[in-house]
Amino acid sequence: MITGNPALTAAGICRIYLDSPLTTAVTVGTTNIELIMNPYVDLVNTGLGDSPCEYGSVLGVPAISATVGQYFWVQTWGPCWVTSAGNTSNGAYDRQLFWDKSGLVVSGADITIENGYQPAGFSIDASSSGASNAPFVMLQQCP
Repeated sequence: MITGNPALTAAGICRIYLDSPLTTAVTVGTTNIELIMNPYVDLVNTGLGDSPCEYGSVLGVPAISATVGQYFWVQTWGPCWVTSAGNTSNGAYDRQLFWDKSGLVVSGADITIENGYQPAGFSIDASSSGASNAPFVMLQQCP
């Protein structure tokens, strides 16, 4: 884990400080090392229509309506009540659910990964066609 780094204001050597030694040697002459920021840092509300949300992913269902700079719990897996954009099951065997662009779940009848929608999980409580708008979802697709 990265524990810190001094600011780099111009081209030069970027130093990072780690909490433990690397397990793979970095040789002299290595010019690029890729790092990824923690995906749970700076989460945004997908329902705001912000341009970052067009390229961001849903990472879970928040336990509260958080404000800017507030820490909060996000459920990423398991049974969860999720806001639906409509019926969560449009027909028999229609259980797959996807996140739409506003962070609501939609039925998989017409939405697929190929359409660019992120899988959310599956409907737990569907008992007939068109059921239900109280979508209890088995979250499966969040990291």
